[in-house]
Amino acid sequence: MDITNVRKPLTTFIQQLPEAIQVDKVIIFGSYMHGTATKDSDIDVIVVSDTFIDMDSDDRLNILYDAADHIEPPVHAWGLTNEELKKASRLTTWGDARLRGIRFV
Repeated sequence: MDITNVRKPLTTFIQQLPEAIQVDKVIIFGSYMHGTATKDSDIDVIVVSDTFIDMDSDDRLNILYDAADHIEPPVHAWGLTNEELKKASRLTTWGDARLRGIRFV
């Protein structure tokens, strides 16, 4: 699967986010970043927003999960603040995505 296959589902996902979530960046990581996605792959993304500052991880995931509902291929999203992404060690998934991920927004 090619990275061009994610444009429509990610655009739909972003449109379905609540207006209160001010998206600064959406970074694609995982199999689409590595060019190894198959027809069964989900789209792994980090949604970067300082709206998440006062939210715990469960609240963030619930918001992102609701926005991703019924999108194909499935979107698997994680929410981070700008500071959390900046501080992520390059040895972690988030740090690797910061350094090598594909910026969608």
